[in-house]
Amino acid sequence: RQVKDLRSIAKSVRLLVSVGDIYPLFLGGRYVKAPMLFLSTAKSEYIKGHLGIECRLMRKYADLVLARDEKTSKALSEMGVATRYAGNVMMDGFAITGENFGLTLEKKVVGILPGSREEAYRNMTTLLEIVGHLAELSCDKLDFVVGLAPNLDDDRLEHVVHGAGWRYQRQGSRERERGVTARIYPGSEDATPCVIVSRGWFGDVLNVSNIVIGLSGTGNEQAAGLGRPVVTFPTDGPQFSLKFAQAQKRLLGEAVAFVESRDVRDIASEVMSILGDSMRIARMRKAGHARMGEQGAATRTAKIIIEYLETGSWEGR
Repeated sequence: RQVKDLRSIAKSVRLLVSVGDIYPLFLGGRYVKAPMLFLSTAKSEYIKGHLGIECRLMRKYADLVLARDEKTSKALSEMGVATRYAGNVMMDGFAITGENFGLTLEKKVVGILPGSREEAYRNMTTLLEIVGHLAELSCDKLDFVVGLAPNLDDDRLEHVVHGAGWRYQRQGSRERERGVTARIYPGSEDATPCVIVSRGWFGDVLNVSNIVIGLSGTGNEQAAGLGRPVVTFPTDGPQFSLKFAQAQKRLLGEAVAFVESRDVRDIASEVMSILGDSMRIARMRKAGHARMGEQGAATRTAKIIIEYLETGSWEGR
């Protein structure tokens, strides 16, 4: 069906923009005879670089390749691929409005990303255990905000939270207007800590957070790119398995603290250790910026496309 659709539009296409891995590059190059810009988002030299066959296909079909990081761009260039680095468009996939969810920000804020897949519900049980240890270690001097993926179900999440011995209180329209979907308490409403749950305000969750405990693929990368230290650990999967977590650690380098033991006490101790070490925070922030790039890649990519459509040549070439 994809081949049929591509053939049906082939004669009317002036420029093809292919995004992802080598599969759309091959389909577009094979069935649409038009200049191609390839956004290679799926591979990085920090994990595992492109295969020789992939480089040959890029040389054959792509007029310009935009790599996801500078190291990968340099490696592709050395393989004879016409490439540039305009930044990582993933960093433009969220908005920051300035919402603080009613927090005073006098305390340091721990952002929590349970993920967006089925395992996110199970992850919440472990994450709440970590919150309990952090509240004890910090003497209740931390605030907590969960960035909830839009596809997760409130009823199922509430069931999981109750099963873990916590109370899940959904919020009214006024609170929801400022991004607070629910509040989680360890027992009664006046007990501490109170964990804020936010849905649809992901950028603001990252913005108010001093550190992030993340079990998210894209979310962890975006947090690191925004300069937030990320603490992560492997789960039973299927997404955030040991192999996946190790690969993400290679991708993000020092921006991520990887706790392989999975012990909730070790994870909480690592969070506290980072929060108490300003020099380490600075190194993690620098590493995140270096691996993910600054925001604005989508605009820079759009300008490259527009310039080609207007002039018939690629910017800087």
